[in-house]
Amino acid sequence: MNGADYGFLGVLVAALVGGLCAFLGSYYLSKLENQRALKNIARAIDIDLEYVYKLNKYWYDYIKKMDLLEADLRDAENPFCTRYKFYNDNGAYFIFNRDIAKFEYELSSKIYIFYSRLLAAESERQFVDKNKDVKDDETKGYVRLSYAEMNGLVVLTEEQIPEIRKQLKEVYDC
Repeated sequence: MNGADYGFLGVLVAALVGGLCAFLGSYYLSKLENQRALKNIARAIDIDLEYVYKLNKYWYDYIKKMDLLEADLRDAENPFCTRYKFYNDNGAYFIFNRDIAKFEYELSSKIYIFYSRLLAAESERQFVDKNKDVKDDETKGYVRLSYAEMNGLVVLTEEQIPEIRKQLKEVYDC
């Protein structure tokens, strides 16, 4: 081998090492950025859950105090229903819906189940609120069923919040 061959070989090795360093650096920065984004999403969802908990705490306490989960709602003429939404259409769930799957399976499934129940409770609340004064016996029966379902869902969601928040804090505190 002559000097030109060593020069070419040196340039080739330098290019390969440089490319490898650029790739590893890019990979590392990308991983850091993804971790930072996940921590920010965890914080945003945690803040959202805190808001939901405080917003629905009154209704949760009312359900527990009045023992509405065990009550016989067949005789309830006009079930009392909060006019406040259990969840807004512009909450963090709608913003980060696809990003929730980036968390560990256990946490992401808990979050999806929580929001599914909360949105179902909101749907039931809207039905009860819209139809609570209807005189038709069949519709009144559906209203009572929806009222009971709504109350059960509110209790389930409120009881899930502390555990989900604890796991979210583990994500953004690490």
